[in-house]
Amino acid sequence: MEDPKYLDSKIYIVFSPFTDKVYIGSTYTTLVERFYGHKHNKDCSSKIIIEAGDADIKLLHNYPCKTEKELKTEEGRVMRLYDNRVNVYLPERTDEEKRITNNRRRLVENMTEEQKYKNKQRQLVKNMSQEQQDKKKERTIKSNEKAKEKAKNMTQEERDKLNKKNRERAAKKREAAKTNSLDVSN
Repeated sequence: MEDPKYLDSKIYIVFSPFTDKVYIGSTYTTLVERFYGHKHNKDCSSKIIIEAGDADIKLLHNYPCKTEKELKTEEGRVMRLYDNRVNVYLPERTDEEKRITNNRRRLVENMTEEQKYKNKQRQLVKNMSQEQQDKKKERTIKSNEKAKEKAKNMTQEERDKLNKKNRERAAKKREAAKTNSLDVSN
């Protein structure tokens, strides 16, 4: 059934300069109203972009149409153009797309907690902008240089003591990560 509100429909993108991820959406309201919804809806998949900082919304194109189905079909078409989208729901999915999604879901369900944790860590790094990755690498290099300089002036006994302390700290971190991933999955 035709609805005149869909004559004002548009396709938009939510993005942030701090991540390469994007959210593709459609609306018949203003972009200001829709973006307000994204910023205040903690369950929306655009949350990762909003939390990256300095997020914004931009009109991709107007899409006057007559029904929600027409609008969702166009939204799905545009989503498929962006491999870096964070959208969970893909309107008008093909059978092949449904099969791939279900296979991914089964794969995640069968992962061990350690695999889930490692996957989550890889995803966090992947979501970092190149600038953030470069800064992290720089901090790591500086930290390693300081540690090497400090190690030059240490006795063997002090080195052994430090190594033991570092191994204990790493074991605690691994245990905490396992506990946290168990909490999240329950």
